[in-house]
Amino acid sequence: MTFKLEDLKTYIDPNQFNHLHPEAFLETFNYIYDFVQQSQAIYTYLQKHPESEMKYIKRVLNSPPGQGKTTALQTIIKMNITDAYQKHPFLLVFNNGDTMNAFVQNIYTYTDIPKTILAVDDENIHTVKPVIQEYQMLCITQQRFRDLALDFGNRELFTKYAQKAYWGRLPSDIKLKHKYIPRTIIADEMPILFDTAVFDISSENNSVDWFDALAENTDNGKLISFYKAKGRGLINELINYELLHSVGKTTKKLIRKYEGTDTENVLRYILDSLNTHGVEIEHLNKFKWFKRLLFEDDVGAIDRNGKKTVILCSKYIDYSDFGNILVLDGTAIHTNEVYRHGGYDVVEVKNYHNYKDRLTIEWCKINTSSSARNNKDKEIKEKIASDIISKRKDGIDVLPIPSKEDTNFYIQSGAITSEQYERFFKEKINENDQLAINIRNLTGKNDLNEYNHIALLNLPVLPPQQYKLQAIALYGTDIDLRLVRDVTDKEEQKLYKEQWFVDSRLQRLFEQQLKADLSQIIHRTSIRNINSDTKVTVTLYHNKPKTNKLLQEIFHMPNENIIEVPLQQNEKFKERCYEWAERVYEYLRGEPNREFTARKVGGQPFKNFINRNWDQHKTEIITIFSKFNIKIILKNNGYKYFMLVDDGVFENVSEKSESNFYI
Repeated sequence: MTFKLEDLKTYIDPNQFNHLHPEAFLETFNYIYDFVQQSQAIYTYLQKHPESEMKYIKRVLNSPPGQGKTTALQTIIKMNITDAYQKHPFLLVFNNGDTMNAFVQNIYTYTDIPKTILAVDDENIHTVKPVIQEYQMLCITQQRFRDLALDFGNRELFTKYAQKAYWGRLPSDIKLKHKYIPRTIIADEMPILFDTAVFDISSENNSVDWFDALAENTDNGKLISFYKAKGRGLINELINYELLHSVGKTTKKLIRKYEGTDTENVLRYILDSLNTHGVEIEHLNKFKWFKRLLFEDDVGAIDRNGKKTVILCSKYIDYSDFGNILVLDGTAIHTNEVYRHGGYDVVEVKNYHNYKDRLTIEWCKINTSSSARNNKDKEIKEKIASDIISKRKDGIDVLPIPSKEDTNFYIQSGAITSEQYERFFKEKINENDQLAINIRNLTGKNDLNEYNHIALLNLPVLPPQQYKLQAIALYGTDIDLRLVRDVTDKEEQKLYKEQWFVDSRLQRLFEQQLKADLSQIIHRTSIRNINSDTKVTVTLYHNKPKTNKLLQEIFHMPNENIIEVPLQQNEKFKERCYEWAERVYEYLRGEPNREFTARKVGGQPFKNFINRNWDQHKTEIITIFSKFNIKIILKNNGYKYFMLVDDGVFENVSEKSESNFYI
């Protein structure tokens, strides 16, 4: 059955309806509708023919961002809401609680039929557990979906709907019965597809953190303190032995050192005695992986990356036996290798966006790798903050999007305005608050679409370990995990020009994920308003020419849509600032740890220099003076004081009046 837009008007909010692109929306809607009908037919057939070998279907709909996937899904759900005896139940999976709650609220405003839709989260799971199966539409997050696939929780509780076996008023002598029917599963965005664990001897992925949690959860009457300490020591010993003495790419069963001895029996006893009830799933999953490492060969990949050696464990999560699954992923064409591995069929909806005439990429060439940004001498973040502030001075309303770890710097430097902070970057306090955005948390953040100009202050690149874990799940534990920078032979390095990883499959995975992430982020801007002809600019700070090629592949843009622009820096200003810093240092060196006004240390010319440049170049002034150990103190009345910091000054500073703001 094919629908026209007018047929669906009663199900769609008027504001949403007016912004839909008719062709893009209807293609998306009709595919979801047809999938739901096919899913229902498969379930009906399997109920009548339980001996059948018919398999559930797994598909991915690649309808580009902005073409109405969420609105189409809301419409489908509303059309299926009924108080009739026969119901078509759904399990809806969302990438986070914010998007889940917004979706549920939209459905609430449409119907008052009881037990229609329920969002299950950590707050209400124990309260609603007895009635979960009675709701026609059930909503969960990707994390819960993953946990169910890993056998943490009752899968049937979420995947089966309790349909009444009788309808209407029951005779008093008949107990209400249900028949349990499967739900059609629709995931909004790519579900979590990798089950991973990392073991090393650092604090970040400590090889015994899971054991400590389980041991603490185990009563001393069941496992005495001696055995808890013994178990911890043995686990550490076996992991360290593997890290130090392994020679191949993959692990060998850790128990081999003590196999057939009393020590093996002791360790088995300790592990069998641990109380797993009530422990965090993260620890239980690591416990599961450790037992596999203990008794099986080739379970983990050994990653020697120059800095340290770690054990990486990963496998692909299979949702096949959950039921019929449709994933709505507007960037699936960029990550189709990951989907194909799981047997998903990727279906494309035509892309109706006009990127050629609307989208411009501004490339500011600067090294924004994690190590460069954290190198204070390079002043990377200071330069970017100054550039953003300069753009704003020129009348450009730009929204900077930093990494999570850099957000506070850009707030304090003024690159992120107070209004932007309140709206997008303030940390979540209450349950209903929106999650603070960062370059890794923008999926589903459609309230950014009022911006015609955003700036990505670094590329949305994950730590290399994350891509390695994906590759292990797809290609096996013996894959080459080396980074190109770890190749010591200079001639060999030349073979991997413009690559991050040595193995071409791993490099391809990385590039596919980067393309998907860039597409998601850029589609958060007003470019997603598909009916608009407003020009959109995206400023990117990076030094990777190949990334520009990837952007052209994503948006099918000509070369002229990507322009290189210089950072707006005033080198003469910096030279002048250094000169003043040296002069102020000479004045203050005789009286450290004392505060002086700008006029006192440099006269009226210095005071004028500071006041004239403070708003636009505050970050650079603070940075340059800090190189001379000069602290700038901003008083409540707006006056700026200067102090040479001597040893122990931080202890002294903390004791000063709270009316001062130390920069």
